[in-house]
Amino acid sequence: MLRFFAILFPLLLCTAALADDGRLMVTEENDKFASLDDRHYTQGILSSWLPGDLAPDSKWNALFDSLSANTPAFGGGDFKRQYDWEVLGQSIFTPQAIHTPNPPPTDRPYGAWLYTGASLLQQTKQDTYDTLENTEVLAGVVGPLALGGVVQNDFHQFIGVQPAQGWRNQIHNEPGLAASYERKWRFALPVSDYFSADAIPEAGATVGNVFTYGEAGGMVRFGHNIAADYGPYHIRPQPFGNRLVRPRCAAEKTWLVFLSWNAGPRGRA
Repeated sequence: MLRFFAILFPLLLCTAALADDGRLMVTEENDKFASLDDRHYTQGILSSWLPGDLAPDSKWNALFDSLSANTPAFGGGDFKRQYDWEVLGQSIFTPQAIHTPNPPPTDRPYGAWLYTGASLLQQTKQDTYDTLENTEVLAGVVGPLALGGVVQNDFHQFIGVQPAQGWRNQIHNEPGLAASYERKWRFALPVSDYFSADAIPEAGATVGNVFTYGEAGGMVRFGHNIAADYGPYHIRPQPFGNRLVRPRCAAEKTWLVFLSWNAGPRGRA
């Protein structure tokens, strides 16, 4: 069933770049932005470092070239490549019944996922459209070592909200791994010298012991200077967004409205 991205509103804090050819981003997602409840995927935060475009002699190109030679990924000749280091991320999941020490076994269990990782991003120009590919590997830990209960209940105490009661029953400590491949296709729809529109379908899959799911969806956008990126960024298990090209706080002004939908994630999390 199609569902709109109105559940969580990502807050992208575009910080001052640490260098002219790179930028640090912090992304925050919380169901508090759209609801008074804490349930299911309730909180996510991710800090990431995106350097500038890879130079032709960069050692990172060996990874792109290896995947291009052995898989359908990263083909084409007119491309722009970057890598992204996901410095530190944490996602928190709770049941709906957070005010009882023993939630029903049919509810989602308490759990958190603390991780780091890296992504390879390639934008490729085609004759009538552009593509953005993302290959990503995340590694970390789930369970008490992921500090979900500490973060959630300390924050609840800070804002004067009753703490969740069942973190002592959270899932056990276990190493976590998730590998993903996704692709977006951007079809430009010129409107005028100032206004433009585009359509961006996407598809992908993630496998691992933290998330296993497939995804498909798309976005339609209208505005000014929208070619600056491929849409807003989301933390997994939401379908991937984009950190490529220029940040929203770039000197060249961008504004847009968009409608997005997806048929995923579908699978195990």
